[in-house]
Amino acid sequence: MVPDSLEVNISNNPQLLVTRVNFIILPFYYMLLYQLLLAN
Repeated sequence: MVPDSLEVNISNNPQLLVTRVNFIILPFYYMLLYQLLLAN
């Protein structure tokens, strides 16, 4: 099944999970940073 193979892939390659989390978090972080710069 696809979820099982994906889970095995993530457990075998934690870097993949880190990269995915970074792609989710970084845009929000830059948006927040941009708002702070505009406020100043």
